[in-house]
Amino acid sequence: MQTDAAVGIGAGRTILQISLDGTAHLCQLTTYLVMASGFQIYFQQIIVLRPPDEPVNIDDFRAKVIEIYRTLQAEGFEGNAIEIKERLKSPGKQVRMLLAELMLYCEKRQKEVGVRITQLTSNKYYRLCRYLHEYTRLEYKKEDIRLTEVTYGYLDGFNTFLQTAHRCHHNGAINILDCLRNFILYCLRNEWIEKNPFKNYKLKEVAPPPKEHLTKKEIEMLIAKPMPNLRLGNVRDIFVFCCFTGLSYSDMKKLTFDHIKTSFDGDS
Repeated sequence: MQTDAAVGIGAGRTILQISLDGTAHLCQLTTYLVMASGFQIYFQQIIVLRPPDEPVNIDDFRAKVIEIYRTLQAEGFEGNAIEIKERLKSPGKQVRMLLAELMLYCEKRQKEVGVRITQLTSNKYYRLCRYLHEYTRLEYKKEDIRLTEVTYGYLDGFNTFLQTAHRCHHNGAINILDCLRNFILYCLRNEWIEKNPFKNYKLKEVAPPPKEHLTKKEIEMLIAKPMPNLRLGNVRDIFVFCCFTGLSYSDMKKLTFDHIKTSFDGDS
């Protein structure tokens, strides 16, 4: 019989003992919960060779499964066989959602700005969160998914989404996925998930093409070029200043008059 999924639960009595190759085996009647199309719940009983477990009342078990199914649906889950199995195995275990936990992780990283990371790095985690919201709504028609649903396929689909919907280049997409990998490692260390979906997913950047540099003549042409307004003139002056000093734009943005000092020869 083909089914979408099945959950095996010991639920019965030992019905006979047989001997195979001189070894005694107990045959136990086991009840399986089966989720067919349309999420209809029914039970199938088969005989399996396994040690007997504690007897389970089939009526109580059926009522418990239905109760869990309704609870899962009320919580916004599908209530499929895998979700019911997880709830049966760990009834008190908290269900952690990907986007909800990621947002908390973003807030945690924001508090580390100036201590362990820069504001630009923190912004990258918030951008990851926004992109994952868009991707999950588009591809999964959900507002959030469980952490255990993050698989190799989910990662690969998200990579494609970044390069198509947001036109990220390969290295840009890898940069975003690297933030997601850091979050997944954080989840593993907290024992919220058991498997690392990045285990077989390679994040390899492509070597960027060599950059072209302005020549001395081109810089002189830029300096002599009349600008149509004051704003563009200021932009040109800042760019030329960065060229002559080697300062990055972020360093230039932080520059104040307090940083201007008189040199040993008396010149500024």
